[in-house]
Amino acid sequence: MLIKKEQKPIIRSLFDTDTYKLTMQQANFFKYPDVDVEYELNNRDKTYMPPGFGERYQEEIYKMKGLRIPDGGLEWLKGVLPVFKKEYLEYLGDYRFNPDEISVIQTNAPEDNIHIKAKGKAPSSIPWEVPCLGLFELYYQMTGNKGDWSHFTKSTTEKIRLWSEAKIKLIEMGTRRRYSYDAQDYAVGRFAREYPHLLGTSNVHLAYKYGIKPKGTVAHEWPMLHQVLFGTAQANIKALETWREIYGNLLSIVLPDAFTTDFFLKTFTKEWAEWADGGRQDSYDPNIFAKKWIQHYLNLGIDPKTKLVFFSDSLDLWKPIELQKRWSPEIGTGFGIGTFITNDFGIKPLNIVMKLTKVNGQPAVKIPDTPGKRNGDPARAEEVAQEIAELMKN
Repeated sequence: MLIKKEQKPIIRSLFDTDTYKLTMQQANFFKYPDVDVEYELNNRDKTYMPPGFGERYQEEIYKMKGLRIPDGGLEWLKGVLPVFKKEYLEYLGDYRFNPDEISVIQTNAPEDNIHIKAKGKAPSSIPWEVPCLGLFELYYQMTGNKGDWSHFTKSTTEKIRLWSEAKIKLIEMGTRRRYSYDAQDYAVGRFAREYPHLLGTSNVHLAYKYGIKPKGTVAHEWPMLHQVLFGTAQANIKALETWREIYGNLLSIVLPDAFTTDFFLKTFTKEWAEWADGGRQDSYDPNIFAKKWIQHYLNLGIDPKTKLVFFSDSLDLWKPIELQKRWSPEIGTGFGIGTFITNDFGIKPLNIVMKLTKVNGQPAVKIPDTPGKRNGDPARAEEVAQEIAELMKN
């Protein structure tokens, strides 16, 4: 009798997540433990999921119930990232995924036929985003859209060679849209061994496995949450104030485009600009962003060479080299490269995100510099965009 070998779970550790999920979870744990939140999948290209996908996906969700921090993991985390407080580490040690917080519905629609939501209190629900996206490894398993592993290994070799020659300082950030766990594991392992300018990886599990730095600060959901709680005019300032209250002068790379970079810079005073190590570019034209960022420092009397622009939007083989050559004489540069490292298989990667959509029952929206990356209820997003336009006039 042939016994079918049980397939390994896709998500195998609570650490198989991005570092910024833990830093934001700690912030929510201390500041917003009773705030209700909802997250929702945005399948930007409306890619059709194969029959049975939803059922397989739900099975993987339930497999996550028993995941825990690996033995010695909390001690390691405290040592490598001493920003975490005792009370939060105790909470994290006891944390378990609750599948009842997840809703998975697959419809008969000809496209965009999978709908996934996470709902619960802010500290307990925030970790769902990354594994929920990571589970789309199932899409590649269940369709004929198979990637070419030979292409992937060769392209990894080429990236390491070219970026090493250019001395590109980078963080691997490819967990959320990776082709598979094995693909990310392979890529991070090779970069850890072979790439001399690696700053670290966003993936906590792989940082732990390969003895490199887990890297991450904050995501768009943090100012989005504050926009609902405190209003559009106060969103960015309240987000910064609360973050600094928890982390002091650490983790101070800011993400300015949740409600457009121009709106952020309007209240990014000299005090805040001196506090922050730099800014992350995650939408719009990177050259325009860098020019605005540098000019803002100059207007405030701050030497841009003491600060950083961290590029992280849709980077490919040559963009980091071109951007570093153009801007490194004027400001420090760094790069967060994700999908291009972990999902370069000669096929089009899924274009999926899972974003905060409600806070205490009220819609949460994102108004970035790239209109195509706008997220949340369209009517509410347009209202907030109009509020921003009015505030920019003052």
